[in-house]
Amino acid sequence: MRINIRGRSLTYVAATIGILGLIAGCGGSDDQPAASPASPAATGTTLSVTATALPEESPPTENPPAHPVETFTLAASDVTFPAMVPSQLPVAPSGFMRRWGVYETAMVWAVDRPELEMRLITGWEMDSDGLGWTLELKQGVQFHGGWGEMTAEDFVWSFEDEIRDGSIHSGIGLARATGAKAEAVDIYTVSIRLDMFNSFFFEAFFGNGSGASTKVFSKKRIETLGVDAAFLDLSGGTGPFVFEKWAQGDEVVLEAFDRYHGTPSRLRTVRILEIKEPATQIAALKSGQVDASLVPAPLAEDVARDPSLGTLAFGIPGSQRLYPQG
Repeated sequence: MRINIRGRSLTYVAATIGILGLIAGCGGSDDQPAASPASPAATGTTLSVTATALPEESPPTENPPAHPVETFTLAASDVTFPAMVPSQLPVAPSGFMRRWGVYETAMVWAVDRPELEMRLITGWEMDSDGLGWTLELKQGVQFHGGWGEMTAEDFVWSFEDEIRDGSIHSGIGLARATGAKAEAVDIYTVSIRLDMFNSFFFEAFFGNGSGASTKVFSKKRIETLGVDAAFLDLSGGTGPFVFEKWAQGDEVVLEAFDRYHGTPSRLRTVRILEIKEPATQIAALKSGQVDASLVPAPLAEDVARDPSLGTLAFGIPGSQRLYPQG
């Protein structure tokens, strides 16, 4: 579990028995059978969806590791459903998708130092003129739902869909202003070129610290399902957790992905409950309804008086977030 927060001052609060589980708990692993095909459903103001799998799955390359049968529950103030298509993805749900370890970016901010660590890439190099980068993608990264291996084609498609005409993605302005273009050099190599130098572009698109961060989607998933169906479909990420359920205004359920390319998860299931008010979140902690919550720092002193709860302030300036991954 990567623990960091961004923006206003916040404090991580957990029942003392559960805090170690959260810090050590979330990673990923190597072999998750795809979910059975299901039809997304939207009823009234409540949206509940399930993942859709490609009919033919890639066979596992090794036996899946054992997971402890353990559920961790987190309180969140908002679980607004995201559009599962890059160009239609608002900023806030976009953050949920990467913070909860379902979708990933090329690099992630380190927990304990202001450095970017590689996640979906194994290396990168700046072009000699300073106007571009070459990214070497990690091989063997599998998409959730049996949509195959991540390639440069998926990376380029995800980037281009984010900045196409009609996109509401927050990175479109910066990409258009710099004339950014992406090209698949070969199956695992991506070239990004700009028309003008910009010192913010690299971190904005390739890190996980901004609304512009490029999360890699499966191109095959969009082409197979069509944009309308893909909009509601929960499959297709690469992270250590898979969306099992997303009930808008209620809860999100994540399950460990057994074919994850990184460190195996120590948790099998993560539930994220929507609880709007910090005071109600703290009450849920005290009652045992949830294991952890993020609350405003001014409430930390009151929380610290309760011997059954523990508090942890964390993060480094400019990279303060909570990531249930690796």
